[in-house]
Amino acid sequence: MYNPRDFLLLFYALFWAQLLATSSRYNAFPTAAILNPSETDGRSKRLGRLVASVFLLNLFPIVWLWFLWSVIVVDHSASFAGLAGAALAALSIFGVIRLYHAIVASSGCVNTFYTPDEQSKYEIQGSYKLERPHYSHWVPGLIYMTVFPLAAYFVGRL
Repeated sequence: MYNPRDFLLLFYALFWAQLLATSSRYNAFPTAAILNPSETDGRSKRLGRLVASVFLLNLFPIVWLWFLWSVIVVDHSASFAGLAGAALAALSIFGVIRLYHAIVASSGCVNTFYTPDEQSKYEIQGSYKLERPHYSHWVPGLIYMTVFPLAAYFVGRL
């Protein structure tokens, strides 16, 4: 018999894969450009982006899964409430891409991690080049990462 933690792993894996697919528009892992000797311009920006991406898109979600696993999702027999709680907890992973955007690609930080050519090539600020301050991404990201786990905590215990 499956328990809610099994469902957490399933949903989390699916949502994490979607998170990584969504992050491709930011060219989060520019390893080829870093290693290419002819692309020395902006190498330090790419290296900084790679380090931030490894931490925020690879390592942080592992720690977040551990938190959800050990604190939020209960380990008891399968029920609809347990399944719903696990699904709600897994939805919180979408907050990570918002936090990533706030740190790496918001208007105040984009020049730290991207060259001007990369900013236009990847349309980091969108096609309309709107000013997007960091808090416009922090707030939704933190909402995802607080509301969904709290809802999962209470729903999973019904």
